[in-house]
Amino acid sequence: MTDPDIEAIVWFDYGCPFSYLAHRWLDAAGARVDFRPFSLAEVHRPPGALPVWQVPVDRLDPVVLSLATHELVREASGDLAGYRRRMFAFWHEESHRTFDGLVEILETFVGGTPTPSMLSRGLAAVKASHRTAAASGVFGTPTLQFGDDPGMFVKLDDLLSDPAAARDLWQHVTALALGHPALLELKRALRDG
Repeated sequence: MTDPDIEAIVWFDYGCPFSYLAHRWLDAAGARVDFRPFSLAEVHRPPGALPVWQVPVDRLDPVVLSLATHELVREASGDLAGYRRRMFAFWHEESHRTFDGLVEILETFVGGTPTPSMLSRGLAAVKASHRTAAASGVFGTPTLQFGDDPGMFVKLDDLLSDPAAARDLWQHVTALALGHPALLELKRALRDG
């Protein structure tokens, strides 16, 4: 199997720093991936609180709002990769974030202020995506999934800025995921001090 033949789903959350590192790695690698929402706010929802997709639009968690708009951009066949890059930059590269800055990004990519009806559609898409991931065993972000195989939670601790190193890691991860289904977990032991 060659790299152009490999496509994976990446279950992600904009607020997750590890999702951000994976996004930068996969972009640098030129990997063919489809970023799909998995809400960590829903995973960590306090008992008795409303599911994140049922919270009134005017009280939405800003990260959940970002995920809902991601799905609106997808629905409109808009610049999903551009939106993803801009939104990850907003959440992880900017030192001063404002709600107005977030809204400006949303308006740029959906062609105006998202209406409550639009946001409801986006939230419904986030709910469906999240539930699909959870039914597949996804518990955190980022998780890579190749076809119907179980997902692989991936956690990088630094940016891979060199495209050759990023491609090399992508090739190794895909080889492990697709060629060794018995491998359930691989984690480095961290030394103290």
